[in-house]
Amino acid sequence: HGESPEEAARELEIALQASAEVAAENGTPFPSPDDLAALSRAAAVLNLSELARRMGITQSTLASKIKRGSRLKEGEAQALNAALRESGVALIGSP
Repeated sequence: HGESPEEAARELEIALQASAEVAAENGTPFPSPDDLAALSRAAAVLNLSELARRMGITQSTLASKIKRGSRLKEGEAQALNAALRESGVALIGSP
């Protein structure tokens, strides 16, 4: 929730950080950045077309990987993290 996309992204980052902290306290594994489960849960608040463009892949390829839960190739994972960081968002556990 947020009055702007930027505020919603900040709220998402806070929620993900809190989730990671609770998971660590409970000894529960938290998804790694190259595991598209986290991205899949955030897909509704992300512009997947722009994200795919910044990753150098098509939107249909990204959507397919999210739907199947496929792992990203190393270069794709790095491009994903860079695109999110440039937008002020970072996945928990990303370098």
